[in-house]
Amino acid sequence: MLPDRFVKIGLNIGTTSRLFRRSQVGCLDSTWRRNGLTVSLPNDPGIGYSGAVTMIGLAVDLSGRDESDYARPLTQALESLTTRVTVDTVSARLMRTIFSNAELHGCSDAFFDAGIDVLMRRLSCELAHVETRKASPLEKRQLSIVQDLIEAHLETGLSVRDMAASVGMDQTHFAKRFVSSTGLAPFAYLTNRRMERAKSMLGSSRKIIDVAQAVGYANPSKFAAAFRRHTGLSPRIWSNQGNARGSG
Repeated sequence: MLPDRFVKIGLNIGTTSRLFRRSQVGCLDSTWRRNGLTVSLPNDPGIGYSGAVTMIGLAVDLSGRDESDYARPLTQALESLTTRVTVDTVSARLMRTIFSNAELHGCSDAFFDAGIDVLMRRLSCELAHVETRKASPLEKRQLSIVQDLIEAHLETGLSVRDMAASVGMDQTHFAKRFVSSTGLAPFAYLTNRRMERAKSMLGSSRKIIDVAQAVGYANPSKFAAAFRRHTGLSPRIWSNQGNARGSG
């Protein structure tokens, strides 16, 4: 899976298959049933495979939606969906309708645009945090242990398995309870903390390559893509704006 600017949504409209995907955001290894939705984020390269499947695919470019009330935080909200297959009949019906409309009228009519907006809002607002209501939060002591672990390892390859092990849980159960505690999937939380540290370091005129390595990215281009996804700006622009504020 090559990096690009699209949020990609896949809807299985056929028989059950197996789906595996590993990217910077996390790992998905699940059964992909009929009406199951998968989401992958912009600028999130990785590898993946599945069995033979009939699907509807939708790629949404958010780069021209900066002025909407959901575009900027949208990819962050969707991160929790990238590591699981979500079965939602409402979204499935909407995607089928959008597809049928596109076949008849193309992709430039008002219904198509409105349908995309409704689908993205549902995915980000209604479904992204559905697991929060199904699991009890971590105990305060457990959450503190995990947060301390994350802060101490922002520059290393810390995995969700490592986080779960620190509080004696299996990875799946831990992830659900972590989402319930923080509203974010573990890897999304880790990425947010890395980006917060990166923002402060860029503001102190550190070299971008040094900042990237300090927050766990050996590849500066991957760091730049993640930083843009979370802030809407490139590291260089953020750094220049910080320097301008400092000299003003």
